[in-house]
Amino acid sequence: MGDDLKDRILKCIDKGLSRVGDIKAVIYWHSENEYGLPKDLIPERPDKFVKLLKEIYGQGAEIISFNIVKELEMEFRLRNLPNELDKAVKVVKEITIEPEEKPPEKPTESKNV
Repeated sequence: MGDDLKDRILKCIDKGLSRVGDIKAVIYWHSENEYGLPKDLIPERPDKFVKLLKEIYGQGAEIISFNIVKELEMEFRLRNLPNELDKAVKVVKEITIEPEEKPPEKPTESKNV
């Protein structure tokens, strides 16, 4: 995953967490120290981040995930992302991956008759 994409996803996570109060520092501390998931790896392991949110906040994790998903929709100008954060991040990654470079096509020889 490119740094720009990762930074944009992290920005959405920050904004989504901020919508429910001053919990970012606590969440990121638990993520790194209790789950071995540093902040910069959250976009690559959203499933682990969702698990952390559920273990800390129970059903309240759904509200946090919902807020982050809404931020992803605004940032990437998307609609109808899955409400589950891990699935939404997967969709964002899939649609923003740059196509692999194709080898140049060989020119075809034309025959003059």
